[in-house]
Amino acid sequence: MRNPTGQVKRLWRRAARALRASLPEAYRREAEAGIVRNLRDLVEAAGVREVGVYAPLPGEVDLALLYGIWEEEGKTLLWPRVERRGAPLVYRPARRSELVPGAYGVWEPPPGPPAALPELLLVPGLLFSRTGYRLGYGGGYYDRTLSTFSGRAVGVSFSALLFADVPRDPWDVQLGEIVTEREALSFRRGANFC
Repeated sequence: MRNPTGQVKRLWRRAARALRASLPEAYRREAEAGIVRNLRDLVEAAGVREVGVYAPLPGEVDLALLYGIWEEEGKTLLWPRVERRGAPLVYRPARRSELVPGAYGVWEPPPGPPAALPELLLVPGLLFSRTGYRLGYGGGYYDRTLSTFSGRAVGVSFSALLFADVPRDPWDVQLGEIVTEREALSFRRGANFC
């Protein structure tokens, strides 16, 4: 669907929250383990040392296990921080133990100088499409951030929340990849990704 009204997105968000809340805990645990495996393989194959990560909101894919592995491996985790309403996210390096409560109830790195964006960003959302788009929460923070991002933007989702398409506006940014417990989809030109 092209150029949807805000009302259409609001209805989809409400339905997405209900669907996500209905996912059985056993499914979530098993799916998160599969997503961790797939993301670990992706990042290892990419050879990156810095990864843009996220602290999950309730119901989002929780990657705490993977973050712990990456910290032990010496990878730098860059966390998003809301500095200003209506501005792109700012990423800062931090260990999980250093995160503080921030905007919208999301755990963030403490204030400090921003880091350059890493080569690879993990992106959460409510729903994702098989065409590479996401339906977020409506604040536009990830779309503003991704609009100037030249690295790999990887959506992270349960397969149960992956749809043929989602409502989108012209300013919504297509992701380069989406990883679920079942598959990894690539939307980058010339990508050879399984």
